[in-house]
Amino acid sequence: MNRFQGAMRSLTPCFILLGLIAAPARSSGFSIFEQGSRAMGMAGAFTAQADDGSALFHNVGGLGFLEDRQLSAGATYITART
Repeated sequence: MNRFQGAMRSLTPCFILLGLIAAPARSSGFSIFEQGSRAMGMAGAFTAQADDGSALFHNVGGLGFLEDRQLSAGATYITART
């Protein structure tokens, strides 16, 4: 048995233990693109259109078609329940 096989045999129980410890965490993730309320309402289809100030996030090429300066502000309240 070479050194690599010996190292893998000694590390295998550690990997199994790490897998069992991580399972109860039940973590999850989600993404909310809150860079523009119109883009949120269009559910991601806004990327091709991108004709307002939030184009900086969604499609930078859309900035070339804006006619004047724009300012965008907003807030999103998110609550999590598990």
